[in-house]
This record gives sequence, C-alpha cells and structure tokens, in this order.
Amino acid sequence: TVRTTMQAALHSETGFYESVKSLGVRGAFRGFGLSALWACPQGAIRLSCYDSCKVKLVDTFDYTPLSIVVSAIAGDMASSIVKVPRELITQRMQAGQYLSTSVAVKQILAEDGFAGLFRGYLSTSLRDAPFMALLFLSYEQFKTWKVRLTFAYDEPGRVLSPWSDAETVLWGGISGFIAGFLTTPFDVVKTRIMTS
Repeated sequence: TVRTTMQAALHSETGFYESVKSLGVRGAFRGFGLSALWACPQGAIRLSCYDSCKVKLVDTFDYTPLSIVVSAIAGDMASSIVKVPRELITQRMQAGQYLSTSVAVKQILAEDGFAGLFRGYLSTSLRDAPFMALLFLSYEQFKTWKVRLTFAYDEPGRVLSPWSDAETVLWGGISGFIAGFLTTPFDVVKTRIMTS
C-alpha cells in the first residue's frame, strides 16, 4: 500500500514516511483481502503453466535456462487473466479511489466496460516479462555458482546435493531483490496507468 501510494503520487510526490503517516494502520491494509484471495488462483495458473511449459521445452533449447525463462514468462502471462484485474482493483483501493471491491468492480465496469478490468495489461506485461527473466536466470545462475564454489571446497558428493531450505530462501530472496530493483521503473509506470 505504501509503495502504491508513493508510485501513484496522486496529490504530489510523496515520500515513504509521508505515505505511512497519511495511511495509518487501517489504510495500510486497504485491498489486502482481495489481493490475498486472488493470489491463490493466480499462483495456481502461473505455476501449472510454468511446469507444463518447462516439461515441453526442456529439450527445445540448447541453453537450459532459456527454457526455464520462457516457461516462467509463459506462466506469468497466463496468470495475467487474474493478476491484472486483481492489481488494478487493489491498487485503486490502496490509492483511496474506492472503499470496497464491489464498488470498484461496479464503477470500473460502468465507466470502461469489461475491458476496463484489464487497464494496464501491456504495462504489467512489460514489467513482468523482464522481472521473471531476471528472477529465474539469476536464481539458476546462483545454483551454478554454488556448485562451482562447493566443488572447490567440499567433497565431490556434496556438489550434487540439493540446496538446503535456508540456501533456497537466501538465493531466491537475492534473485527477487535483483529482479525487483531492476524493474521498479516499469512498476511505477504500471501503477500510474492503473491508478489514473
């Protein structure tokens, strides 16, 4: 909510502390229920499409990470059928444009028709495709580097052992940070389109 308030900049350029102060505790959770509820089908669509594509593309590309990236982008684009309306409504609620999901949906449909629920689809795709590519490529590269570093210091059997849960969380978090940091300008554009 704070990020959306800052990126939407509805009243003026707003900093972090000003956004937190103006939102209050209740305002910080605006749109949370909708976002959490719709995240389930979005995640199911994304991951089932990702897994399906990855299985079919594994032998298609000579460079294995490329099949993973294409699968990740395909899964993310498929989940956009749920993600874009969810983000549109959630961000408008977070920006204070609507007080409830039902009011938001009715108003959007009345003003823009069904297509209005997909306002910002292109900007969302332009943010998410590089995000997914960066996320999965960096994650897979970290796996490769870890094997090389492990090989240099441990016995050969350790090289083939899977990452621990802590290592997965660490490298997944670092990959997410890199992808998020590099795609933030796209996210700002998407937020401004969705909240305008």
